[in-house]
Amino acid sequence: MMMMLRSLSRPLERCLGVRAGGDALMWHADLKPHASGDFSIAVVQANNCLEDQSQVFTSPFATYVGVYDGHGGPEASRFVNKHLFPFLHKFATEQGGLSADVIKKAFNATEEEFLLKS
Repeated sequence: MMMMLRSLSRPLERCLGVRAGGDALMWHADLKPHASGDFSIAVVQANNCLEDQSQVFTSPFATYVGVYDGHGGPEASRFVNKHLFPFLHKFATEQGGLSADVIKKAFNATEEEFLLKS
């Protein structure tokens, strides 16, 4: 297992110019408080440069967890990471709460903006 981790860290060392010590492809965020308990995040990266994105937003009433797969490049996942939640928030505020319609509108608006950008 350690040999596999060392071999995976070599490309990242070349990409970022850092000495990984075997775990540059793994990272975590320590426990953070939430209204209904604590949460933490752990990531194991397989590619030289991380294409995937993730985010967690918490409030006393809800938790939003987004995991966006990069599939061959980080552009789309980074765009979704930056734009989807603001659209969710905007439409939920306009309609007085979260619903299936709000979620659909947020995904559609994010996709339309991304296609305009491309």
